[in-house]
Amino acid sequence: TNTTNTTITNTDSNDHDLLDVTVTFSLKFENKIVDGIVLSKKAKVKVLEQLLMTKFYLSSLKSHILVLSTAPKTERTSLLSNPELTLFEIGIQEETLYEVRALNTVFKVTLPDESVITLDFDKLDDVSKLYETLWSRGLGDEENLVLLKEGNPVPNKGTFEELGIISGSFVDLKRKADQNKILKITVKWKNKAGEQIEMVFEVPPHEQMWDFMRKIEKQGGGNSQRMSLFDEEGNEFDDEGTVSDCKFQDGTVLTVKIR
Repeated sequence: TNTTNTTITNTDSNDHDLLDVTVTFSLKFENKIVDGIVLSKKAKVKVLEQLLMTKFYLSSLKSHILVLSTAPKTERTSLLSNPELTLFEIGIQEETLYEVRALNTVFKVTLPDESVITLDFDKLDDVSKLYETLWSRGLGDEENLVLLKEGNPVPNKGTFEELGIISGSFVDLKRKADQNKILKITVKWKNKAGEQIEMVFEVPPHEQMWDFMRKIEKQGGGNSQRMSLFDEEGNEFDDEGTVSDCKFQDGTVLTVKIR
């Protein structure tokens, strides 16, 4: 009987030890949350880093921090700063949500000649840095060039985060002359009586395609929600992006098809 008792107390204490040596927590990056992560409290920060990279498909954590999800947006001190510490030492708590935040915003800029460059800034940098970078690279000057995001000019004040320039964004650097240019685009469709209608629309290059399609609908060209446009080469265009994204020129001829 003595032996059984000892065994029972042993398993009992082992269970307690087990609870004491692991920590269960959750991780968040952008819109993705991974719950129920169990790691040893003695595991080093570098183990956690590997886990973050695999769970969130990050190739590097260079410009990322790990913080409590309740930490203020401006928090810059990362729990990952010393890879040799253990999870216990950095204070990872049971049943707590930790958030990976990107410090940088990495985005693409389409230049006036249609070439694309990738830029990388601190999220809390002022967007004036972007303008300075472009001018210093000899890509023009404030007099002649304008930066557009989704067809709207980007203010030259405010942080990247405030202005919604997040990683993966696209920004267009356009010549002001091109921005003010109006394109004449001919659109053809058949009306309800089956007659061929042809109409010329005047649109700025930065107009959103869904706006353009709504204009066609108002003139009787059919339901813009179910509209596709085809150019003379047979390329199809939907309501994504802007008129200039679709490479429409002055004099482009388009035909409406309703799905």
